[in-house]
Order: sequence, then C-alpha cells, then structure tokens
Amino acid sequence: IDMDTKLTDELVNEGLAREVINRIQKTRKDAGFNVEDRIEIELNGSDEIINIIKSFDKYIQKETLTNKITFTSDKLKECFDYQIDDFNLSLKLKKA
Repeated sequence: IDMDTKLTDELVNEGLAREVINRIQKTRKDAGFNVEDRIEIELNGSDEIINIIKSFDKYIQKETLTNKITFTSDKLKECFDYQIDDFNLSLKLKKA
C-alpha cells in the first residue's frame, strides 16, 4: 500500500477547526449547558486561529449548535482560555 502522509494546509486547518469544536464543547459542559441548548459565542484569539474559525464557521456552528459567532479584539471577561497548538483562544458562551 502506498499512502501519502503529507499534511496539507487544508488538512492542518481542518484539524485545528476540530480542536476549536472540541474546546467549545468542553466549555459548554463546564458552563453547565444542556446538550440541546443553542448558544452564541464571543471569541478572541491569535489571528491565525481566528482566520481558521472564519473559514470553517458554518461547520463549527452546526457541530456546536451555535446561532452566532462574534469576533472581538477586546479582552474578554469571565471567559475560558485555551491554547491550541501555538495559538491562543478565549471563548465566552451564552445561551441564545
């Protein structure tokens, strides 16, 4: 079997989008939301991770039951901070 194991930028970005989904789901759980709750997300982070989230926004929204994603450059208060690879991400969730 001959397999190409080279990671393309597209595959790496998709993997990072999945990590973002994982962090959102963890945040939902830690915040005590029900599985079926619709949410809104406010986030701030490294430019690279923000661009990836914007590229996969519909996919992320579908997987996390998110009605709206808001991007901000302001420091978020009462948020959850994560490190994904070399990128910083701060999330603030609320029920929609």
